[in-house]
Amino acid sequence: MTTTVDNKTEITASANVLFAKVEAKVGFSVSKTTSSTKSTTVTNTWNLNDPGKYGLYRATRKVTGQYVKFICAQTGPTTGIWVNSLPNGPGTFTIYEVPEIGSVACAYPEPPGTVRRIVQTLVGC
Repeated sequence: MTTTVDNKTEITASANVLFAKVEAKVGFSVSKTTSSTKSTTVTNTWNLNDPGKYGLYRATRKVTGQYVKFICAQTGPTTGIWVNSLPNGPGTFTIYEVPEIGSVACAYPEPPGTVRRIVQTLVGC
């Protein structure tokens, strides 16, 4: 749990013909943030019957991208142009694919760019 204290000072000044008045207010704003962790236990069983070097893994792939929203703005009775309707331009996103669990053998090459090939590289195949 984290608690943050933000010290604020407010000064107000006013004057009239006879008197000058200055007020100072000191206030505290407290915000509280909490976090939690969820744990999951996963059990896998592998039966590796052939001799050789293997890599066992549980992995997910991170996918990032960009999105934009276009609308068709009418320029005439039968014509229009595509206009980006996001005021600040394109946005970005990050998602994670469903976890993949498996094993790879060094004896069989895996396609480049796959989780299985990355595991082979990390294992030293």
